[in-house]
Amino acid sequence: MDRHANRIEPRENGFNPYAPPRDASEETAPGVGIWRKGRLVIAPRDSALPHRCIKCNAPAAPRLKRQRLYWHKWGWYLLIFFNLLIYALVALFVRERASVHLGLCKRHWQRRRAVQAGALLLLAASLALIVTGAVDDDSGRAMLGVCGTLVSVLVALFGLALLRAQRIEGPTMRLRGCSQAFLASLPEYPGPD
Repeated sequence: MDRHANRIEPRENGFNPYAPPRDASEETAPGVGIWRKGRLVIAPRDSALPHRCIKCNAPAAPRLKRQRLYWHKWGWYLLIFFNLLIYALVALFVRERASVHLGLCKRHWQRRRAVQAGALLLLAASLALIVTGAVDDDSGRAMLGVCGTLVSVLVALFGLALLRAQRIEGPTMRLRGCSQAFLASLPEYPGPD
């Protein structure tokens, strides 16, 4: 009996059962089905943008960044006036989810790391102010630490966000945050608004 008789060969269509699992960004070619409409990028959910920096349109570094996006209709924000906790719980259930794989050039990766490091240093210093203020019974120092903590959280939320979802409905998502140069390299959206 031939010892290789039970061996599975790669099929003609290129499928190899011994190949390692692929990342979701490898499933579709980057840039397929990606358009611009004004200052928006319109793309299928869970897609990969072209392999260029979204901030300056330079060639992107080899590593792609996966960003998760969430969106819900603006009317749900009215719940904040009643109770912030109720809004947060409702938003968890009604939000639409998507992800996008995007590229950044080396310069923008470094800028992102610098903002991240700055936010972490500010958070550490603020927490130290809170602790030393509480130990020394200095409410001014503790309050300064609380304000610093809030600022560091805001810097992390808004300074590190690369793209923002303007709308996620059905099979598509509309994104804000790409540079004009990147947008100019995309084809105009052929469909209706």
